[in-house]
Amino acid sequence: MVNGRQITGGETKLNDWGVRVPTIAVWPGKIKEGTVCDKLVDFSDFLPGILGMLDLPEPEYEISGKSFAGALTGKNYTPREWVYAQNGPGPNWIQS
Repeated sequence: MVNGRQITGGETKLNDWGVRVPTIAVWPGKIKEGTVCDKLVDFSDFLPGILGMLDLPEPEYEISGKSFAGALTGKNYTPREWVYAQNGPGPNWIQS
């Protein structure tokens, strides 16, 4: 309860409440103020995304992430079609 109002959380659920988490990025001169991106970004995308923002090459070893730097800077960007999420032991664990 917050101020007498029931707030429904969902951090442990595989729905929008659990997997869609806002991220705020501020970088004057690189990211235009007021930019909003509603594309899917996976946690594994942060390493290639940060490297892309710094114009550094990705590691020589294979990584599963995809740079989202273009989505923030307004440059060429092909969004993900899906992200991987896993529901593990917790309050909403479903057993088969």
